[in-house]
Formats: sequence, structure tokens, C-alpha cells
Amino acid sequence: MTFPSWLPFIVFRMVRLCRNTVLSLGVVLIMFFSLNFAAYFALPYVGPPVPNDLFDAVWWPSSGIGQQVLKEIFGTADVGQAIRYNDASPSFSVHPSLNFITEPIRNEYFSMGVEGVRLEPGWDDNFVLQQLENNRHLIFALGGSTMLGHGVGADHALPYYMNKASQSSGSVILNLGAQAYDQQRAIEKLVYLLQGGFRPEQVIFLDGWNDIQLIARSNLRGRDKLIYHGFTTNRGEIAFTPGGRIGRIKFLNLFLESLPAYRLLRNYQRRSFSINDIVIERDAFTQGFDFYEAEFVFFHWATFAERHHELLKREALASFAEKLKFLRELSKGFNFKVYSFYQPIGLLDPDNPFVSDRAREAPGYAYVVEMDHLIREAIASGKLPMIDLSQTLRGISDKKYVDVAHYSPLANEVLAGAIQPYIHSRPTITKKMEPDD
Repeated sequence: MTFPSWLPFIVFRMVRLCRNTVLSLGVVLIMFFSLNFAAYFALPYVGPPVPNDLFDAVWWPSSGIGQQVLKEIFGTADVGQAIRYNDASPSFSVHPSLNFITEPIRNEYFSMGVEGVRLEPGWDDNFVLQQLENNRHLIFALGGSTMLGHGVGADHALPYYMNKASQSSGSVILNLGAQAYDQQRAIEKLVYLLQGGFRPEQVIFLDGWNDIQLIARSNLRGRDKLIYHGFTTNRGEIAFTPGGRIGRIKFLNLFLESLPAYRLLRNYQRRSFSINDIVIERDAFTQGFDFYEAEFVFFHWATFAERHHELLKREALASFAEKLKFLRELSKGFNFKVYSFYQPIGLLDPDNPFVSDRAREAPGYAYVVEMDHLIREAIASGKLPMIDLSQTLRGISDKKYVDVAHYSPLANEVLAGAIQPYIHSRPTITKKMEPDD
């Protein structure tokens, strides 16, 4: 059998092509792995330039000072027992209609029940549902993590002590506090519960700290203010993508974003972003929404707050005023009494052992002082129909904070005692704010 004379030539060319292809692929793969290998080791030394702020200068519960304070508060020499409540406190979780919720965990020290209620000792979901559906003397306690009781047990939280003092009245206070909730998020939770058919007799709000802090962590206009915990970046794709299918995973995006070289490039791109690039009072309807801008403002909140403190002061007063008016009308429509308490700000308490002298000189601290003074002055002058409890803990010399912001069992018991007379005497913002105000 004879072969065509051109066949060896063709075979030779194909072999050479295959060899060159393999060599080229090999070179590309070597360069690919080398680039990502080098980027992997470069990553720890680059990143978004996050300036030091007051939270970099406070003592945290896990620090030596923090551990010593907690051992004294909880009366133990065991560090593990001292910080057990802090370690057991929940993080955040998604919800189909609310912006975000407290993580639905249940452990020895912390249990979240139906409708986001923190369960007290001896409670279960059936008990909570019975109270929601049948109790005519039901009280909702709403607020952020200070109401929830971050860092303390269920029998140390503020609503627990309020329930203890209200046993003879037949009232039951449900702890609906949630991690990182400001007044807007708490109102959204109240509306959610009212839409579910639940009818409280009274509603208590404990606000202040998150409203002061979180308003500076978003550059959007007042009604669109973003709580950073409510969205996620660097997960391959944004959870909500207009026009996209949630179930259609973009594996190529996930792969690219997992590469050290890609992450290194993104880090350098973020380094070029500056406070001057921030759009002030961004209107999400007409100017869209930028995740990376939002992330930048969150981490550079102190710089943003100090540059735009006059704007943030106006926004804070307007936000409180409008929401309190909304609560007044809501309480009329659904026939409940409402009380809005301005809370003690642990960061500003000179006796708080978690707040160092360095923290009081750090960026962001002066802004908190200024905002706190503004709100307290507005309450005192009658511009904001709230009840000022900001100085309630000043009579206690120690053992009143479990970290820079959250209250100890002793502090919660004192606050419960300060709130209790208002509930029984029934002052309401409905009576304090007339329609022509």
C-alpha cells in the first residue's frame, strides 16, 4: 500500500502544530499560575485605605481590659464564662421582605423565636404566639442591639427586667430588638407586625446610638439611607439583579473573582477611590446605586461625617421628626400607645472602661458628641417628642457596659426602672405632638 507523497508533510505539520499548541498552553498556564501565586502573596499588603477611627482605639471584650471588666460584671474568674454572652450573640441574616434580621440562632445563652422575638427563660414559640394573638396587654419593645441585649443573657436584657416589674399588671413585653436596627428599621419591623394582624397595646422604642452612627455610614438621601449589613458584595453576583434569574449562578464570575490577580486589581482600583468621589445625598431613583461607593462610605464614615457634619445634623433632626410624626399617626390608626426613648450613649460615658483616651481623640468621636448634643437639645426644647434617658446611667460608677455600646445587667435593670413609670402613667407622643406642630 502506497501513501501519498504529501501525507508525511501534513503529519509533520500537525505534529508541530500540536507541539506548539501544547507549549503555548503550558507557557500561558505557567504565567497564569505565577501571576496568581505572586498576587496571592501581594494581597495582604494592599487593600482599601481605611483610616483609623474611634473604633480602632476602643477596648473590645476580647482584649485584656475587656476580659477583666467582664469578669467583674459577671462575677467569675473564668475568662470563657466572662465573654460567653458576647461570643454567643448573633450576627445578621437575610429576610424576604425586611431589610435584614438578627441571625435566627438558638444556643445556651441566646434564642431568637418567632417574629424575631428574643425568648426569655421558660418561653418558647408557642408562648410567644399566644401572646401575639390573645394578650390585650401586649407591649412591643423595639430598637437595636441594646434593646435586644447583645452581650448579655436572656435574663439580663432590658425587656426581661421590664417584664419582671410588670408581672402584677398582666402586661407582657416582647423583645423585638434587632442587631444594627435604627429607628427606620424598627418602624419597618413594627409595620410588618401590624400587617400580620398583631395588635400591641403599647409600643416602646429605644433609639439613638445606631441613628447617630449609621446615618454617617451612608451617603444616600435620608429616605434611602443604607444600613451596610443589609447587602453583600464579593459573593460572585449581587443577590438581587434586575432582569436576571436568581437561580442562574454565574460560575465564570465566581471563578474570576476568586483569583488573587483579579482581587489584587480590584484592590488597586478601590485605592484610587477618594472621599471627593462620593455623591452627596445620592437619589437612588435618579442617580442609581453604587455598591462600591456604599462600601467606601461605610469604612470611611469618620472622614465623611467630619466633612459633612452640618448636612448630617439636618438629616438627623428631619429624620427623627418625620418618623415620630409617622408613629403618632400610626398609633392613632391602630390604637396603641407609643413611647420613644433616647438612650444613653455608652461611647460618651466618661466611666465606660472600654473607651480609651485615645478613642476620645480619634476621628469620629467629635461628630458623635456633636450629634448627641443636637438631639438632646431638640428633645429638651420640644422639637422632638422623645423622652431623654441619656443621663440615666451617669449615677452608676462602674459595671454598666459590656463593651463600648451595650449595657450590663445592672444598667438594663436601672433603665427598666426609668422606663416603667412612663408606661404606667401613659404619656404618649400623640399627646405631646399636635398636628399643627
